[in-house]
Amino acid sequence: IFFEVDGPYLAMILPASKEEGKKLKKRYAVFNFDKSLAELKGFEVKRRGELQLIKNFQSSVFGAFLEGATLEEVYDSVAKVADYWLDILFSRAQNMPDDELFDLISEKKSMSKKLEEYGDQKSVSISTAKRIAEFLGDQMTKDKGLSCKFVIARKPEGAPVTERAIPVVIFQAEPAVKKHYLRKWLKAPSLTDFDIRDILDWDYYKERFGSAIQKIITIPAALQGVSNPVPRVKHPDWLYKMVREKNDVFQQKKITELFGIKKKPVDAVEDIENICTNANQTKATTKVTKVTTTKVGTTKRHRETEDVPAHWKDNLGEPPLFTNGKAQFEAWLSFHKQKWKLQKKIRAARNTSKVSAIGERNPARSATTMDGFIKRGQQTILNSIWEVIQVVPLDTPGLYRLWVSINGNIQNVKVTVPRTFYVNCRTTKEKEYSELWRRTSKFLPRSVPVNNLYQYTVPEDIFQQHAGEISTELAGPDIEGVYETGVPPLFRLLVQLGCVCSVTQEHARFRSLTNDTSDTFELENLQFKSEAEVNYMKNIQYLYMYEIHNSGRNIIGVFSSVEHKTVVFVTDTAKTNSVGNLGNHYKSIYDASTDDLSEGFKPPSDMKFEVGTPHDHDIPQSTSSLVPSHLPNCRHYV
Repeated sequence: IFFEVDGPYLAMILPASKEEGKKLKKRYAVFNFDKSLAELKGFEVKRRGELQLIKNFQSSVFGAFLEGATLEEVYDSVAKVADYWLDILFSRAQNMPDDELFDLISEKKSMSKKLEEYGDQKSVSISTAKRIAEFLGDQMTKDKGLSCKFVIARKPEGAPVTERAIPVVIFQAEPAVKKHYLRKWLKAPSLTDFDIRDILDWDYYKERFGSAIQKIITIPAALQGVSNPVPRVKHPDWLYKMVREKNDVFQQKKITELFGIKKKPVDAVEDIENICTNANQTKATTKVTKVTTTKVGTTKRHRETEDVPAHWKDNLGEPPLFTNGKAQFEAWLSFHKQKWKLQKKIRAARNTSKVSAIGERNPARSATTMDGFIKRGQQTILNSIWEVIQVVPLDTPGLYRLWVSINGNIQNVKVTVPRTFYVNCRTTKEKEYSELWRRTSKFLPRSVPVNNLYQYTVPEDIFQQHAGEISTELAGPDIEGVYETGVPPLFRLLVQLGCVCSVTQEHARFRSLTNDTSDTFELENLQFKSEAEVNYMKNIQYLYMYEIHNSGRNIIGVFSSVEHKTVVFVTDTAKTNSVGNLGNHYKSIYDASTDDLSEGFKPPSDMKFEVGTPHDHDIPQSTSSLVPSHLPNCRHYV
């Protein structure tokens, strides 16, 4: 077997993926110690047809990773390379000749088949080939292997990229021909400015080039704890969440972070006569409480304490050497028997200290205590799916009570919903996020350009108290626009949670670690769940009460969907039962109406009716005694 050994190398640069949870394979750049490029694999610089802008950027950026003595200096070095090419895009290449601009941003793709063989397929190369045929004639596309060189225009606005591909050859045609076809393809009959800089979709190229910067510079920098070295390229939303979780003070620590190697102090060699004297001196001890179990669930704690050393060597010293002689072996065995007994006492002392620190450890006992009952209920709420039945606004602005079904039981929880709105600033803030706002990336309505978009999250009560001050502050010249300030919290809660939701895993873990038993949750700590995970309201049972009063006649009906039974109370001046056969009447209505109801909300097909004619003052007592008699037969009622 022959092994090929590579390296050692000076540096290896690995890119990151733009998508959360995914990693890139077989993409790396490796440098030798003389700063020469040893190997480059997987990047766009080696692909045909890629934007020359991206190729030029990658050709110069990898070498910049070798500059600087610290991580921050390295990213400052590569950021200068990215900013150079970004300046060309943001300035619309004002100081660059047109031929150089075409070389930078044009793409080149080859048709592997004839144009007619593609049929109804859509792509930028197919659109370019069709327009070349329209411009130069069908003979250009009759054979396969046509080379299509094109740029992306910003018009027609709202059209997909495949419909906005313009062949570069049109810009080399006669002025009259160029104007005719550009007006036709751009769907702009009144177009008068045919400068390539006004035709190009600069936002498309910024996003395309920004994607390459994110993979190589900004996302790896954020994951290494470095602030965004290229602020004009925004981080994806998932990256903010990942960085926040990485810097969370409540995250579980690694065991290597809790313990470290401690150097053993080198003591001077003592005289043999002093060893016995020092061994009898007082050692650091731990008080141990002996626990004697008498019956199941009861314990007696004896206040008998004994001194236990921190380590067995404190009492016994170094173990003797093991040799083949019988006497030496008995001495070795006797020493280790004492060591094992002492180690058992030390472990018992440690367990006792843990019990005193965290409380009773007996699960059989804690299962029957009120504290254990509350914790089990809280864990059920944190780890189960909620089926939302009703949302009720409370007196406090932004606070809502949710009636939810959790594992067959109806419970109520409170949810705090803040006021969320978006501010599009013309300048960049110094920080990426703060307590009330964070930078985000979204599409604004009516195709408004996104400059520096920030998401504000303000408690609803504070927003209402200071609405005037907030409006005044957001009306400054630096603000392009403010969006979604009028979206009420109730609407946002319904849109974000839907009818099925649950607590996020991170928040559930945090509450479990902190023993937080509060019944109030923040909206950001809840997440939408698909109805595919739970059959919404399938197990809900109904106890329906109907009441009507008309001309001295009172009718009250209590319908139980569990027992298939209905009790009707009728009172009128005649004191007689004149309601007729309710069973037949119910059957005819059921057959005519249940087709419009979903399966989970259909009443039972058969129903027994009992009709009573009590006095008026007996009706409240009769209904109040009837409802509790049905409750034990239902898991829960609505």
